[in-house]
This record gives sequence, C-alpha cells and structure tokens, in this order.
Amino acid sequence: MRDFIQRYEASKEIDYEGILLRRKKIEGYKESSEKLKQEKAYQVQVEANRKEEKRRIEEQRKLFEESKENERLRKKAEQV
Repeated sequence: MRDFIQRYEASKEIDYEGILLRRKKIEGYKESSEKLKQEKAYQVQVEANRKEEKRRIEEQRKLFEESKENERLRKKAEQV
C-alpha cells in the first residue's frame, strides 16, 4: 500500500496537468465548433438575404414592365 501511495504522490501533479490540458482542449474544441456554427448560420442568412433582394428586384422589374404595358394599352385605347 505504501508503494501505491508513493506512486500516487509522485504522479499526482502530472495527472492533474494532464486533466487540465484535456479540459483546455475540450474547451477549445467547443469554442471553435460554436464559431463554425455561427459562421454557417451567418452565411445561410446572407444567402437568404441575397435571394430575397434578388426576388424583390425581379418583382419591381415585373411591376415596371406591367405598368409600361398598361400605359401603352391605355394610350392605344385613347387613340381609337
């Protein structure tokens, strides 16, 4: 038993440092994983915003074309 206690005392500090090192690695992994998730969410939002803006521009163009066509038809009807 005395042998076990001596080995424990001798390796206690090294074991504790190993535990702290593993804890730091795990925390680093969690942080990088969270940053990656946030970056992906940001990219998804940017893409959604881009698509929405494209849709809005297309809708505006369509409305403008319809307006021009209606104006043309109105003028044509007035001439008759």
